[in-house]
Amino acid sequence: MAISTLIPAAASRAADATRANLQANLRELTRTQPRLIATIETTPLDPEPVYARDGSLTAFGPDGRWWHDCSVPLRAAEAMLATLDVKGRVACMLAPTLGAQVRVALDRMRPDQALVALCPDAADVRVMVESHDFSAGLIAHRLWFAWGDDWVEQLRCLFDERPGLATPAQFVRLPTTAAEDVERMVPAAQAVFAEVNAGRAREVNDPTCSSALALLQSAGDCHAVCAADTSRVDLPGVVPDHMPWVTWVTRPMSIPPVDSAGRADVLVLADPTWQRSAQDAGWPAERVSTGGWPVAPAAIDSSPQVLGVITDTLAVAMPEALGEFSSHQLLWTDIAAELAADPFSMRDNSASYLERQMKRRGVSADGFDSALFLDRLIFPTYVQAVVRFLIREKVPVRLFGRGWDETHEFREHAAGPVTSRAAFLRIREEIAAVVDVSPPPGGHPLHRLGLPVVRADSARELIAQARRALAGDATAPQPIERISLATIGARVRREGRHG
Repeated sequence: MAISTLIPAAASRAADATRANLQANLRELTRTQPRLIATIETTPLDPEPVYARDGSLTAFGPDGRWWHDCSVPLRAAEAMLATLDVKGRVACMLAPTLGAQVRVALDRMRPDQALVALCPDAADVRVMVESHDFSAGLIAHRLWFAWGDDWVEQLRCLFDERPGLATPAQFVRLPTTAAEDVERMVPAAQAVFAEVNAGRAREVNDPTCSSALALLQSAGDCHAVCAADTSRVDLPGVVPDHMPWVTWVTRPMSIPPVDSAGRADVLVLADPTWQRSAQDAGWPAERVSTGGWPVAPAAIDSSPQVLGVITDTLAVAMPEALGEFSSHQLLWTDIAAELAADPFSMRDNSASYLERQMKRRGVSADGFDSALFLDRLIFPTYVQAVVRFLIREKVPVRLFGRGWDETHEFREHAAGPVTSRAAFLRIREEIAAVVDVSPPPGGHPLHRLGLPVVRADSARELIAQARRALAGDATAPQPIERISLATIGARVRREGRHG
């Protein structure tokens, strides 16, 4: 319990921050969910803004108590959502009561994932949009609300108004949400999803364009489909077989088998070293070309004495979902220990490495969640182990991306998330070289930044390359021809004639 006894200066700062958050959120809600604005503005509530004990912004209710009796909303949300693992493009959060819960969930989701917050109490929405600036998530179509006593109807309206927004594949339940509320809300939400789910499938890019229906509607006015790391095998039957589909492959695991392709489909590889992988997948050479990432302008020669790692990471924790499978738990523990000790023991690609580890320990592929192991264990453990080698050898390094500040051993090297292209380009002026910490076979787009790249197959070679880069004894890789609409158009026309 807390009674409002704010120091005037602190109260003023909290009020100013609340007004700024509210204005920023309302400005974007006019573009995404304008009906919600009327609810926020007419909610019969006058919460008192206050900074919580963990430094986040919250409110005192009319009774002078902390909003929902929580004096550390951000810290509590981080603890409750520490193992959040959203697998689909859209997740549905059941009855969040604090803005920090929504904020932490969005931060732990990928930039191409969206969150639908079901808020039966409209007063909670009012405090949320005053406590946190969600404008970036609203602009990116990553945050949506269904609110009030008629939240079911609001949810239905949301999907009617946004036909490209995929229905959620996962519910996010908070420990603070009463079991009876969950039992009441889940069936009601699922009924809405069932109504609007016909024909909807997997992702494209923007969450509001992530269903097969949205692609089908758009393709009717087009002569070809061009997608990054998404091919016809991902959306079978949506686009006519005769329509060319160009897949720009920026990750080698995105190369589809040729037997899933249409006769006019082509691949554009971001790295020419993946030609063999395309050949192994059955693609004839004449249907495969190379198109690299846009090349950034040359860096100013300021000779900074620090290396840069540019990638997001996350705390590695065994998910609760593995609790029913002792063999899966043992596999998780063994892989975590092996990669932490020697990440370079993973000589082949991540999927092959996982398959090899499963066979070694007799783990069946039936019911096995490979994506969970790759995304939540192998990728972050590999990245962190490589960085740990650099820090241990006292190589100066800055860690750009989300998640680095959440782990004590990396916190002092964390440089914050990269939120825009401009911020990305500024990084290049702050580092001498970039360290490619992506698992084998590598080929990360950072190779195309115009800076020297440090990548090695052993800890000794890694440290040697790092020191050469810091000494100025390293050169940037030669850029390949960038992908362009002109080259894509030429390939489409050629294959169309041949098909």
